[in-house]
Amino acid sequence: MLGLTIKLHEIVQIGDEISFLATRNKGGQVRLVFRAPQDKIIIRGEFEFSSNKPRQRPPGKGVGLSLTRAVGQSVLIGENIRVTLLKIVTRKKVSVGIYAPKEIRILHESAKCKESKSPGV
Repeated sequence: MLGLTIKLHEIVQIGDEISFLATRNKGGQVRLVFRAPQDKIIIRGEFEFSSNKPRQRPPGKGVGLSLTRAVGQSVLIGENIRVTLLKIVTRKKVSVGIYAPKEIRILHESAKCKESKSPGV
């Protein structure tokens, strides 16, 4: 897991095609906005992927998804990436944990796009 503390509206890039940011911190919950290609399935962490019934976004929908998460809740992207809200640091900062395969690069906007290697799932 890679742990990051980010400010609201800072972009975190996961690999070449996935990004997210936190847009709101209200009442102990944070809104996370994800962008990913149409073929990447994004679901709330409390659901698991079902191998016999693949889930897909409805046709014509955009590539973005906005979910409100409380501390400890996750979002699954594809079958091998998980983003978990670890802590609400202040009204304008949150900590997230990113679980991803080692070969996936993670870029953090506030670090002036310095690369971080994922420690792996």
